[in-house]
Amino acid sequence: MDEQQQRVKDWMARYGLGTDPQARMLDLSSEVGELAKEVLKSTAYGTRPFTPTASLEEELGDCLFSLLCLSQCLGLEGEAALGKALEKYEALCRKGHDRPPDVRLRPTPTKGRRLASFYKEAPSQQEGSSGNTSPSL
Repeated sequence: MDEQQQRVKDWMARYGLGTDPQARMLDLSSEVGELAKEVLKSTAYGTRPFTPTASLEEELGDCLFSLLCLSQCLGLEGEAALGKALEKYEALCRKGHDRPPDVRLRPTPTKGRRLASFYKEAPSQQEGSSGNTSPSL
């Protein structure tokens, strides 16, 4: 990962990409949102099994790029941070957890179906709105 972070650092310098952490964090959040949207679309909003698509790889790459840009702006080494995270999760597993806590919390298929139903119903409920068919959560 150090090599990839160096490539990102060089790219940032070559193209004058800003080093403002707030802007990089917003960019990362945006990219993660795009990845989430592709995952939702690939499951028809939870109504069918996940099927990987080519656009998922592209969106994941965008997320990794943005994360390494943020890491660079913060003066942190991505590989060192990942190493510490892996050590933390290994310690959790050794203490008897079969998975880290955040991995075990997954929505049930029933909730996914309700969410899919909500998204399908939302546009017809918002007729005459400003054109935004996304439900507010």
